[in-house]
Amino acid sequence: MVTVAELRASGTVLLDVVSGSHAYGLATATSDVDGKGVFCLSRAALFDLSRVEQISDERNNPNILELLATPPEQVLTRHPAMLRLSPKLFLS
Repeated sequence: MVTVAELRASGTVLLDVVSGSHAYGLATATSDVDGKGVFCLSRAALFDLSRVEQISDERNNPNILELLATPPEQVLTRHPAMLRLSPKLFLS
């Protein structure tokens, strides 16, 4: 299984954000830092047609609409392609 660190190093991360209490100004001294993101497959993985599992841990269940609405100051990385998507384009 691929790790988040390996994805960041690979250059395939399209969106990498701080989420949870830190993203919305609700963090306390004991709050952990939650991270979520979106990545694209490498060409090799895409053409291989093998299944790629969601990269997550037991704490996270990513939601793309939440990620798109992340406050700008909490966005670590945003690929220009992700600028074309916004929450108002989707029904929820």
